[in-house]
Amino acid sequence: MKAPGDRVVLDLGLEPRLTVADPRVDSVRGCVAIERGPLVYCLEGVDHPASGLDDIVLDATGPLGVKHRPDLLGGVTTVVAAGRLRAAADRGWWPYTPADADPAPDDGEAVELTAIPYYAWANREDGGMRVWLPTT
Repeated sequence: MKAPGDRVVLDLGLEPRLTVADPRVDSVRGCVAIERGPLVYCLEGVDHPASGLDDIVLDATGPLGVKHRPDLLGGVTTVVAAGRLRAAADRGWWPYTPADADPAPDDGEAVELTAIPYYAWANREDGGMRVWLPTT
């Protein structure tokens, strides 16, 4: 029964976490999304200029950190994670590789990934955005 002066308290955990989709969703199989509280996060190309977002792989075993950035987008909390750039030296133009030539998991340059809240993307400059991040 409601009464004047009653309060509703919503307590949401704000620790960042990785979420996977149902394995029947082909397009994001082997990928994770970063969430924090009720928010979904994404990577933007402007934060990762060394390579296209398609070459980034998230280290799903590494820790997720939280960093408040008052200088960014009017003040947002970002999630930082470890990742790597897929090694592209021998890849060439052909997009297929023999199955037995799978690179080692630590192949590629280590990078720090910065994820911003999904609601804030496309407010800085033109470029790519990605929510679902490959882990392999």
